[in-house]
Amino acid sequence: MQPSEVNNQRILIACLNWGKGHVSRSIGLIHQLLNQDNQLFIAADIEQKKIFECYFPTVNYLKIPSYPFRFSGNGNFAVDIWKSRKNILKAIQIEQEQVENWVKEHDVSLVISDHRYGFRSKSSASIFVTHQLNLPITWWQKPVQWWHTIQLKKFKQIWVMDSNDSFLAGKLSKNKRFMNLEYIGYYSRFMFQLKVSETEKQLDLVVCSGPSPYDEQLLLVHLNDSKKLIICSPALASNYPQTNVIAALNWIKIDELMLKARIIYSYSGYSTLMDVHFLKCQTKLSATIGQAEQTYLLDLHSK
Repeated sequence: MQPSEVNNQRILIACLNWGKGHVSRSIGLIHQLLNQDNQLFIAADIEQKKIFECYFPTVNYLKIPSYPFRFSGNGNFAVDIWKSRKNILKAIQIEQEQVENWVKEHDVSLVISDHRYGFRSKSSASIFVTHQLNLPITWWQKPVQWWHTIQLKKFKQIWVMDSNDSFLAGKLSKNKRFMNLEYIGYYSRFMFQLKVSETEKQLDLVVCSGPSPYDEQLLLVHLNDSKKLIICSPALASNYPQTNVIAALNWIKIDELMLKARIIYSYSGYSTLMDVHFLKCQTKLSATIGQAEQTYLLDLHSK
């Protein structure tokens, strides 16, 4: 089943709180589902809800806790996740129980999870959205891939945000072990927005994405270049009162700037690659330190 085939259903959806990329790409998917006469219930934490409400002010919202990630900022993601594993596994268990309650309470017929392992139901069809079927890990991290595969197989179907030839995600999205899978193409909040003319694309933008403190590391690289506008979270912007630092208080306003971007400086996250696919602007991307996925994607698309 493709997203285009989902009509007249009551859908419960949530996305991972690792940076803002999962929220960003879910906006395009939610737009499509709403246009197909579905009723949506969006489960979100406080920050996610503020973003979603910019685009979907009348949708039903449910409060869900963030996964308890804690990042040191030194690039050692594997160690950071390992230290948080007990709290994350507990959060997944609690999440499963909450989803079952919501499915019954709101008569949900379809559950969609953008990379939240516990956001699924035994009593309703559940779909896992990802671009990573295969994690970019070293040999000693193979148990992580094994666990990841087991979790994905608990869902009725997997939606992969990539083309059938895995053009954008490369080896990350190549299917080697899943039967219940569909490649659904690229998704971005810019896929339904009106494009601007090439003559209007004059801005040099720095988009500080990724979880804290990695977003601040990117900001500091470009802070002293007054010709660049730096877009970052309101919390981060409050620490830097420079005139070229813009707080992403209203994403609709930020989108207006991004549509006029001549060039975007950002991390090479997958959602950023999908955004740029629709924005058709130049990019100067870098990989978050220690982020193997971004390093792989940067190398893949630098050839």
